[in-house]
Amino acid sequence: MRPPGNRPAFCCLPSSQMDWILVLKALCLVLVIEGLVLCLSPRHLRAAALQLARLDDRALRTLGLAAMLGGAGLLILLKHTS
Repeated sequence: MRPPGNRPAFCCLPSSQMDWILVLKALCLVLVIEGLVLCLSPRHLRAAALQLARLDDRALRTLGLAAMLGGAGLLILLKHTS
C-alpha cells in the first residue's frame, strides 16, 4: 500500500484536472455500454423505451432519483473499499 499523498507514476496532473479526466472516462464508459445495448438488442431497448414512455412523471422522477442515489451510494462504497 502506498503512503497517503503519494501519487502513482502515471498521475502527473493536478488533482482538479485529474477529476475531470475521470469524469470524461466515466462518460465514455456510459457511451460504450449504451452503444453495446443498442447494437446487441435494439428491439428490447425499443420495447423498454415504450414502457418508460407510458409511465407518469412521478414514477419517472422516482426511478431517476433511485438510480442517482444507487449510483452515488455505489461510488461511495467503492471509494471506501479501495
